Amino acid sequence: MEKRIKATIKMMFQIVGSKYTAVEINRFLNISDARKVISDLRKEGMPIRDFRNKDNSKTYYLGGLDNGK
Repeated sequence: MEKRIKATIKMMFQIVGSKYTAVEINRFLNISDARKVISDLRKEGMPIRDFRNKDNSKTYYLGGLDNGK
């Protein structure tokens, strides 16, 4: 199950310009801890970046390896 969830989140981020909050990912995939999966994907080398929103939540997106964004 975890492999399927990781694969789905990878595909979501690979859509050009896709940005999601952890809450959105949790809702889309009916899971409870998208942040853990995002952390695991980062450890595996996927360049997932984030920025903090005004409400203190984070939005995650796929950044390039070369630009660091």
